[in-house]
Amino acid sequence: MAGAAEWMPVEVNGVAYLLKSITYSNVIFGAVIKTDTLMSAIKKNANEQNLFYLTDKSDRMLSTTNPVDLTKEKQYHIYTSKHFFVTEQIPEFGRLTNVVASRNVFLGLELIQWLIIFLSIAAVVITPIIFRFFAKDLIQPILELVKGAKEVEKGNWDYSFSNKASSIEFARLSNSFSSMIREIKTLKINTYEEKLERNKTELKYLQMQIRPHFFLNAITTISSLTYHNKNEEIRLLISHLSEHLRYMFRGGLVQVQIQEEMKHVENYIQMQEIRYPNQVFHMADIDRELQSYPLPQYLIQTFVENTFKHALAPKEMLSIFIKVDSVLTNGQPFLRVVIEDNGEGFPEEMMEEVNFSDLQQSGTGEKVGISNIQRTLKLLYKRDRLLKLSNIQPSGARVEIMIPMDNEE
Repeated sequence: MAGAAEWMPVEVNGVAYLLKSITYSNVIFGAVIKTDTLMSAIKKNANEQNLFYLTDKSDRMLSTTNPVDLTKEKQYHIYTSKHFFVTEQIPEFGRLTNVVASRNVFLGLELIQWLIIFLSIAAVVITPIIFRFFAKDLIQPILELVKGAKEVEKGNWDYSFSNKASSIEFARLSNSFSSMIREIKTLKINTYEEKLERNKTELKYLQMQIRPHFFLNAITTISSLTYHNKNEEIRLLISHLSEHLRYMFRGGLVQVQIQEEMKHVENYIQMQEIRYPNQVFHMADIDRELQSYPLPQYLIQTFVENTFKHALAPKEMLSIFIKVDSVLTNGQPFLRVVIEDNGEGFPEEMMEEVNFSDLQQSGTGEKVGISNIQRTLKLLYKRDRLLKLSNIQPSGARVEIMIPMDNEE
């Protein structure tokens, strides 16, 4: 059995038909359909603005619902400029095309267009009103709260809101925020004052801890002078000792001016000169503009005492050099205090322990004084490694103390 695979368009007396034949046992069976008959089913929906036409694979017109010849250039141009073309392929012989007028497609859009215009005008008018409402009742209070939080973060604990919130909720929130700031400020002040009191108490204890041996030495020296009838030296020593006690028991001091500390150091050295006549040489170099700068009480005195305890040798001259100036370290200003002597210097293990680790207060002798100085510097300036020990050539010890000059305390 054999037959045509597709419908074949044919034209008879100007009328288009679709022909398909099948051969069976040398007998040909065929079917012929008029193309206009195929289009009759959709003609009832067709008009001038809604045209259907049928073409073969070569785009040759087979049938149309309207008597319009789209093969003519003029009519085709009119339709292409004012219509949409929707084409459906028919694999057997060609395709079916629907030509729809543009205005029919957009006919239902006019109402939508007017609705969009109306909504746009309404939005232009209503948006400022809504924005004004939100700015007054929502945005402004929120911005005020954010500003308050930033001010508190900067440390402005006295910040107060400049305007009243229009809504009850934000008014309550503002009042709660203000109350929270007051409570935090009170707690912070109380905590800070308690910490200061603890630090001051600890500092005074540290300063007192390194004093007792000096008084024992002073009493021993006075006792020794009485055996030699050196009444003038005894009176002078007692006078210096009274100045020493007056400086020591000054109430409420943690820091003193450099000139006060140096006056106390000079007084101490003069007492030692009575005890060791013609054995002490000392020199001080203090920048004039730094005379009033504060430093911890007994800071220089402690190391001068250590010098007499560990560097003074019998029948040998003891030299002490004290220098105070200002230096820049990594762009930050520091007050530098340097104390040098001509003794045997510090042991290596002590220098390593002081320069690279923290001394414990449980030590004895010289370590007590140095560890107390380290602890005092840390309490006052909140930093480590402000004290450095080293040795100088040909012999002698060197103490260097760095005090930050921009410390608010």
